[in-house]
Amino acid sequence: MLPFIIYMEGSVFMEQHSIVFVTDQRQLYLSELLGKKRRMITEAAASQTDFYDNLLASARWVIFPTPVLRINDYHFDEKLILQKLHKEQHIFGGKFPDEWKQIFEKKNISYYDLMEDEEVTLRNAEITAEAVVSEVISKSLYSVCGQKIVITGYGRCAKAAARRLMALGAKITILARSRSARRQAMEDGYFAFDFSYGPQEVFAAGTLINTVPAPVVTDCIMREMQKDILILDIASAPGGCDTAAAEKYGLTITAASALPAVYTPMSSAKVLADAVLKRTSPEEKCIEEKPWIYQIVKSDTA
Repeated sequence: MLPFIIYMEGSVFMEQHSIVFVTDQRQLYLSELLGKKRRMITEAAASQTDFYDNLLASARWVIFPTPVLRINDYHFDEKLILQKLHKEQHIFGGKFPDEWKQIFEKKNISYYDLMEDEEVTLRNAEITAEAVVSEVISKSLYSVCGQKIVITGYGRCAKAAARRLMALGAKITILARSRSARRQAMEDGYFAFDFSYGPQEVFAAGTLINTVPAPVVTDCIMREMQKDILILDIASAPGGCDTAAAEKYGLTITAASALPAVYTPMSSAKVLADAVLKRTSPEEKCIEEKPWIYQIVKSDTA
């Protein structure tokens, strides 16, 4: 999938245009849900001056990728993008970095982090859980039924994945730092332990699913894993697995932090589009003319 920048001339929102940065199929479908007429041109065709001073600076709505730092996949200058954004714009994206938030606060720019929206995160967790099941079925050497599966963390994605995997007959063990999380996991019908029990719990596991974006799957845990274990890290960067330890013990980590974009891009796009449209005024929604969408592909991949 080629990374895209999509420029909307006109808008479903305002007479001013909008911009959607597309780095995966999910963002591509998001643009389809916000406008219908499209045309593709290369990134080189949009000169640096035209993009920063005209397209970006005059946009009413700017929708960045999820996570936002995927913007670095483009040839555009991140610092210059931040310089051109202003308080008259509505900014959307997922997981804005602290540096961006500080600049937005200083410039009094209104922004909305889609991954901090309760409804978005709940719906996204359910979609992610379906993708996790698909990953386990397709990549584990063992049947899900009867397999011991260890899940680290017990947040929304962990809960949704555990529920689906147990329904298929898996034996679920939760490793969590929080006592309340472990108590909740046991009430939900799973085994639950502190990470200090990690080495003995992974010993006979066929799959480990990490959901914690912090270094929790450490050397001492990996040392006890069997060689054919599936290690699925769905946490956002930098993940939670010790890559050096994995290499030392001959283990393979499958990094899968954007599963919804791979397995269910249209459903994932609908979740994001609903969140954006929910923050659109009735007057802005009444505009009947659908915008032109210019898809700008990276020149080196066109």
